[in-house]
Amino acid sequence: MTRTVPDTKLEQSGVGYWIGMYLSPEGSTAVDVVRDRMAAALPADLLWRTPSDVLHSTLFEVAMLYRDYDNDKDAWFNENKERITSTLREILAPVKPVQVRFNEIEVSQSAVIIKGTDDGTFERIRKQVGYAGIIMPGSRTPPDIIHSSIFRYLHQYDLYAVEQAAKDLTIDFTMTVREFCLERISIVPIGGIERVYTFKLQ
Repeated sequence: MTRTVPDTKLEQSGVGYWIGMYLSPEGSTAVDVVRDRMAAALPADLLWRTPSDVLHSTLFEVAMLYRDYDNDKDAWFNENKERITSTLREILAPVKPVQVRFNEIEVSQSAVIIKGTDDGTFERIRKQVGYAGIIMPGSRTPPDIIHSSIFRYLHQYDLYAVEQAAKDLTIDFTMTVREFCLERISIVPIGGIERVYTFKLQ
C-alpha cells in the first residue's frame, strides 16, 4: 500500500527568498470549494491547508526556504539585492500580463496541487533567470510547471483513499497575472512575509 509522506518541514524554522504570484480571490475561492469537499471525505487530522490568503505559484526561489547554504541567506541576499532586482526588472520589463488557467488537480505522496498552463511566459522567464546568475549558489533549478500546493500531509495515510477523495472533483479558473512579487519568507519561531519588490507587468 502506498502511503502519504508527512511534511516534517511544516514545524521547522527557515528563511527564504522567492518570486512568484498569488492566486486571485476568485481562484482562492474555487480552491477552497474543492478543499472543503476533499477534506470532508478524509480524516480531519490528515491534511494541512495552505492558508487561503497566501495560495501562490512560485516562479522560482532565489534562496530556498528549507535548504542550508555555505553562506547566510540574508547576508547573501542583501549583498546581491540591487543586482537581483535590477536584473529582474530588465527581464520582466517586456513581459505583458499573462493568463494562467488552472484546470488540473494532482495527488502525490507529498502534496495535493493544482496545475496551470500559460502561453509559455513562465518557461521563458525561468530560462532567462537561469542564465542570469541571480539564484543563490546551491539552489535547485526553477520548477518546470505552474502549480500551487493546496494540501500537504500531517501523517501517513493510504494514498489511494486520497486519490479517491479527489477523483470526481474538478477545478477550472483563469487568472491574469499582472505582477510578480519578490519576498522574504520566515517561518517558526518568527513567521512573516516581507515584500522586497513588486514587478508590475505592463
